[in-house]
Amino acid sequence: MYRNFIRPILFKFDAERAHNLAIWALKSNILKYPKIANYDSLKVTICDIEFDNPIAMAAGFDKNAEVISGLFKFGFGSIESGTVTPKPQLGNAKPRIFRLEQDKAIINRLGFNNVGIEKFLQNIQSQKINGPFGINIGKNKDQKDLASDYTNLMDLVYGLSSYVTINISSPNTKNLRDIQKKSELDVFLQKIVTKKLESITMEEMLEMAGQGAKVVQIRAVEFANKFQVPVRVLSSFEDGNGTLISLKEENMENALISGIAFKKDQTKFTLHGVEDTPGIAFKILGPVNDKDISVDVIVQNISVNGKTDFTFTVDSEDAEQVKSILESKQSGLAYKDLLIDADIAKVSVVGAGMRSHAGIASKAFETLSNESINIQVISTSEIKLTLVIEDKYLELAVKCLHKAFNLEK
Repeated sequence: MYRNFIRPILFKFDAERAHNLAIWALKSNILKYPKIANYDSLKVTICDIEFDNPIAMAAGFDKNAEVISGLFKFGFGSIESGTVTPKPQLGNAKPRIFRLEQDKAIINRLGFNNVGIEKFLQNIQSQKINGPFGINIGKNKDQKDLASDYTNLMDLVYGLSSYVTINISSPNTKNLRDIQKKSELDVFLQKIVTKKLESITMEEMLEMAGQGAKVVQIRAVEFANKFQVPVRVLSSFEDGNGTLISLKEENMENALISGIAFKKDQTKFTLHGVEDTPGIAFKILGPVNDKDISVDVIVQNISVNGKTDFTFTVDSEDAEQVKSILESKQSGLAYKDLLIDADIAKVSVVGAGMRSHAGIASKAFETLSNESINIQVISTSEIKLTLVIEDKYLELAVKCLHKAFNLEK
C-alpha cells in the first residue's frame, strides 16, 4: 500500500511539505497502527537504559516533540525529539530538504528550525511516552556563547527523558563545529554537566583546578589565595550572581562535596622491586623535577624483604621524557621492572566537608564498585580523594559519582 499508493502521493509534494503531512497524520491519529510483537532476542541495554529493540527514530523527524506517542505505536525501540533551542527559530530559507530518489536518500539543511523549549516541553507533557525517549538540544544562531544555551537547556530538560543528546554537529550554525576539537570539547562538556555552585572555598577551588576542573586558571586562584582576595566568577553573556570563591568555609553542612574533577591523558609509572632505603623517593623524583615535570599521585607501598613498589603519575605529554630519565637511572635505582600504563585517568572528589564527615571515601569506593570500575591507585588529602582508574571508564565514573553525591543538575 505504501509503495503503490501513499509514496506516489507524498512525492507529488516537495520534501518538507511531505514531512509536515506525516507529522499531521500522526497527530490526527488517522493512521492504522501495526500490531507490535516484542522479542527478547532484540532487547538491548545501553547505559542502564532498556530498549525493546535497536531500531530508533532519530532526532530531526519529530523536531517539536509532537508525535512521540504515535511513533511508539509503530514499534520503535526509542524516540529522540529535537533538535530544540531555547528560543523559537525559523531555520534556513526554503527549499532546505532535497530528495535523492536514485540513492533513496535525502539531504536536509534545516538549520535547527523549531518552536523553542517552552512549547517543546508543553508538547512532551501532553503525550504518553511508552519507551526510552531522548531529547536533542542545540543553540540558537544568534547566541554568541557556545555553551550557555546548552547549559540552560540542560537545566530545563534534565530528568524529563531517558537521555539527552548534545547536538554540536550542525554545519548550519556558525562556529558550532569548532567545539568538536578535543581541547574545546573537554571544556564545553564540563561547563554543561557541572552543577553551578553558589560558593566554594579557595582551598576547594585550588584542589579542583589542580585536578583538571577547567573553570578558573590555577595561577589566578593561587594569587587570590596568597593575598586573601575573595573572587566571584561571573558570566560575560548572562546576568547572575555566579560563583563566589570564598576565603572561609560557609554552609559546609549543605555541601559535603563541592565537585568532581577529572584529568585525562595521564600516564602511570611504577618502579617494581626498588630498594626500600632512605632517600629513594628523592632519587626517583629528583631527576624528574629537575626537568620541570609535574608529578601528581605518588604512592609507595610497604616494604617486603627490603623491596617496595613506587608509583606516580604525570601528564602523558611528559611520559617519554620521564621514561628516558628512569631508564637512564636504572643502575642507581636498582629497580626490577619499570611498568608504564598510558591507559589511565584520574577522577577526584573534592569538598571541605570531608574534614568532618566520615564515609565519603567509602561511598566513592562503593559507587565505582557497583559499576565494576577497578581503582588502581588511591591518593587523599584533607579535602580531596583522587582515584586512578582505566581511562575507558572515566565518563561512567564521573557520571555515577555525580549522582552518588547529589551533584547532578
